[in-house]
Amino acid sequence: MPTLSIITINYNNKEGFEKTIQSVICQTYNDFEYIIVDGGSTDGSRDVIEQYKQHFASIVCEPDKGIYNAMNKGISLAHGEYLQFLNSGDCLIAPETLQQIFSTKPTADIISSHSIWIQTKQIAYAPQNITLDYLYEQSMNHQSTFIHRTLFDTIQYDESLHIAADYKFFLQTFITKNASYQLYDFPTVYYDETGISSTRRQESMQERSQILTELLPPFIIKDCETRFLAKQQEALEITQSKYKKRLRKVEKRVTLPFMKSFASSCFNIILGVNFLFSTFYNKFGR
Repeated sequence: MPTLSIITINYNNKEGFEKTIQSVICQTYNDFEYIIVDGGSTDGSRDVIEQYKQHFASIVCEPDKGIYNAMNKGISLAHGEYLQFLNSGDCLIAPETLQQIFSTKPTADIISSHSIWIQTKQIAYAPQNITLDYLYEQSMNHQSTFIHRTLFDTIQYDESLHIAADYKFFLQTFITKNASYQLYDFPTVYYDETGISSTRRQESMQERSQILTELLPPFIIKDCETRFLAKQQEALEITQSKYKKRLRKVEKRVTLPFMKSFASSCFNIILGVNFLFSTFYNKFGR
């Protein structure tokens, strides 16, 4: 049995698909199998599969019912002790990446690491520890997470969801399965931000709200929401304080009475708009 099964799903993303494949097949660690699930691409992705087919343990090329249906197809073909879902457009950071993880012989049910967003170069940090507040507010990046195959024996991805089934999976495994967790405190994956979970954010939040209502009792949700809003309010107050200090420094440099009054009014408007925007984002944009 290989230590790892890497599953790449693809649909009409030929350029990103090939970059993903190249990042996998150059790994110095080789105790893994590579599984390709293509949803019937018509953009030349089949030619890419043919070009690299000697590197694949299994290939599926057929229409699917969505991302999570494709991921579940990959699970059904996997033999590795751990599974990683590295979808087309996502790339392992360096040839030594898998070696850094699996040379240590990890044993946790869920192993995670950090991601770097391709487009903005920002780091998406995985948590040091899993808490209920973290599970309520955020989700693991499945691209930089390695999941023990036994967790899929009773739970797979909910295909009725379009965007947040991975969020539901992690919530289920940590809460109902008491899954153990280990962080490798470095980035392992370049993450493509153009995926649907990033671009259809409002729909994602609606699905997450549905999942929380399904899996958690109302008093837990209310308690988490209260703590989340308190943290957001504290962050907002800190931001407002910084704005005020900067604006007042500018205001003090204005000497003419009329201009001082005008500047003060402008600064108050700026603070008000910033407050309204921050409040709206915290409530609807997260």
